[in-house]
Order: sequence, then C-alpha cells, then structure tokens
Amino acid sequence: MGKELLIGEFSKRTGISKRMIRFLDEQKLLEPIHCDEQNGYRYYEENQIQRAMNIRTLQDYGFTLREIQKIYQECPSGETLLDLLKDQEVKLRNESDEKIGQLLRLKRF
Repeated sequence: MGKELLIGEFSKRTGISKRMIRFLDEQKLLEPIHCDEQNGYRYYEENQIQRAMNIRTLQDYGFTLREIQKIYQECPSGETLLDLLKDQEVKLRNESDEKIGQLLRLKRF
C-alpha cells in the first residue's frame, strides 16, 4: 500500500483540479481509497497518480469520459492504452485532413 494523499496533494501532483477529481469520483473513474466518515476527506494512493494521468491523456486525445469508462471496464489495468492512443491519433489525423480539405475548397470558392 502506497502513501495516502489528501485530495489537495493529489491534485497538485497530477495537475488535475480538486473539482475534476471529485467529478471523476462521481463517474467511478477515480475513486478514493477511502473517505473519512467524520470530515468527508478523500484519500488517494500514490499509485493512483498514473491512472489519473492516463485519464487526463485520454481526454487530451479527444476521448469522452464515457469512452474512458468503457476503456477501463474492458481493460482495467490500462494495458492497451498505447494502442488506443495510436488508433485515436489516426482518427484525429483523418478528421484533420478532412477539415483541411474543406478549408481548401472554401478558399477556391
């Protein structure tokens, strides 16, 4: 078991706002290891930092939270994350090429 971090420290380490971390908890994507019943404080482990960073990376690549939930349901360890990112890169390139083509056609008009 790793060192326990309060949500504020976890937020600093991941660069993800406390508000977003709470939202990810509500979405069952990044649940604290436990919550203090008396004060409601959320506690996370250091080993959850990587998952938080993976979620952020997936969002940066255009995945929705619903899609990210599905990814973690199908592959909880995130072992296919690199393959998913490569697939998303191809998808984004194709979309980008299509938009550039549209812009070029508009310029010729």
